[in-house]
Amino acid sequence: MMKKSILLIASLFVLFACSGDDDSGTPDTGILGEWKLMKSKQFDYSGDGKIVETDFSKENIIYHFMEEGILRLEKKSNWHDAGDHTYLISISCINKTEMNDICYIKINDSDWSFDTTNSVMTIGISFLDGPDLFFEKQ
Repeated sequence: MMKKSILLIASLFVLFACSGDDDSGTPDTGILGEWKLMKSKQFDYSGDGKIVETDFSKENIIYHFMEEGILRLEKKSNWHDAGDHTYLISISCINKTEMNDICYIKINDSDWSFDTTNSVMTIGISFLDGPDLFFEKQ
């Protein structure tokens, strides 16, 4: 009887431990698709200590995040050249459990903070004295 109980428990453990999700593409973080760069915000270190906001809404700079970690820009931005780039979303973002967990996205060799809420995406390097970029889903 004891052997049957152990076998049953082990079988249940294996059954529930295996995931049927074998997706090898980009995890669903809301990033896939086209995002239009709307503005940037950056701390002004030149003396007055204000946040400088720059409007890019009329520039039509589109970041197209595709499956398999490809980011395509048809038009150069101040931070990324036109063409294809690689991106990788951090595991902490994929398995996010806390509302205040910070997600990161690596674009080429640069780590950016990352957040998508509804149709707004923010990526930023303000933690390294760089800009925060704000996008709208297209």
